[in-house]
Amino acid sequence: MNRIKGLRKLSVLKADPISGESLDRLENEALYYKEYWNLEFEIRGVQEPFILIIAIQGEVLNQNYADQDTIIMETKRMFGKFIVKANIHVRAIINIPSPPSIVNSEWLTESMLDAGILMSELQAATGIDKKTLQDWISDRIPMNRPVKAMFYYYLLYREKLRD
Repeated sequence: MNRIKGLRKLSVLKADPISGESLDRLENEALYYKEYWNLEFEIRGVQEPFILIIAIQGEVLNQNYADQDTIIMETKRMFGKFIVKANIHVRAIINIPSPPSIVNSEWLTESMLDAGILMSELQAATGIDKKTLQDWISDRIPMNRPVKAMFYYYLLYREKLRD
């Protein structure tokens, strides 16, 4: 399965041994967090009675990000079900969405209207053909990160020019 990097390091625990079945159940729990918060876990170190776990949150499409305290609490809760006697330390690395991640077709349409930007102006400024721009604006083609960044920073630039 290998949903938790370094999981086999737990096999050295003598005061709180963990069975193969429990390891499998722990990995299944990790799958829930991967799907819900895009959390990945890595066991960095085991030196009884201490365990160091790194919890890293990746980008979440639904923007449902957990804060650092929540990630630490949930990681301790998840591992604590199976490792009772150890002192679990968690380092949480949270995902801070980049400003362009807010860009979608609705945001783009609204921002263009607010700024008074016409499609022809956007076409001239970006050098992108009208059909492709229309496809992005109407959600017929999904915008990737570079495209979102282009629109975000272009509109930010236009806003700064107005001020």
